Amino acid sequence: MIFTNKKKGTSPDSLIDTRTFLKAGSFTQAITNKFQDGKCTIKAHCPPSKKHFAYQADLALTSISMPSVVVMPLGPNKPLYIHKELFQALGTLTIGNRQYELDETAICVIDDHKGYYPYHMHYEWISGIKNDKESGPIAFNIVDNQVVRPDDYNENFIWINGEMHQLPPISVIKKSDTFWLAKDAHGAVDIQFKIEDNYVKRITLPFFKANYRAPFGQISGFMKDLRGNKHLLKGTFGIGEDLDYKY
Repeated sequence: MIFTNKKKGTSPDSLIDTRTFLKAGSFTQAITNKFQDGKCTIKAHCPPSKKHFAYQADLALTSISMPSVVVMPLGPNKPLYIHKELFQALGTLTIGNRQYELDETAICVIDDHKGYYPYHMHYEWISGIKNDKESGPIAFNIVDNQVVRPDDYNENFIWINGEMHQLPPISVIKKSDTFWLAKDAHGAVDIQFKIEDNYVKRITLPFFKANYRAPFGQISGFMKDLRGNKHLLKGTFGIGEDLDYKY
């Protein structure tokens, strides 16, 4: 997430021929958006210090999927816009003293969203991604949130080799802190999320409270595409979000 600030950052209204920039202390990041051509570049730099390790990114992204662009109602006069797209990533990532060269097997997802959120917001979100010789690139996005009329408006889908297949509304069931399930009412989604670790942030202020958790781990189970074909997701890397905030 990038916040607009005249001195430290810019967040444009469009992904068409624009530049997104952030400066936070010694960290800088610039994203050049050329989505009209299916292109995007990311350049980031952060020198090492006593508080953090060195980080550098120099990446060129090329779209390999149909985009998912939706506008959904969170309530009266509360639209939520989301654009998600799957990209091939080439370039280098440097983390500490390790440098990673990304080749044609590296894929990533761009997630751009803006909205008028309610004063009390809660959702559970799961996304997974894998790319192997047998299946090719597969990625999915599912969320259990407060969207009105989720049968008509939702952002649930799976990409199969760049082709996007919509999915029905789903429910996330937290069996434990380390094990989630996600299912729908039609037998199209039945996955298990085995959580290996989390990023947790809690904010408590007189006017605002938030509990945020970002788990990551392994996905198994299956999803069905629009033709009814079942796609097994064992070996898929998954990330999630569990957010609850109240003004």
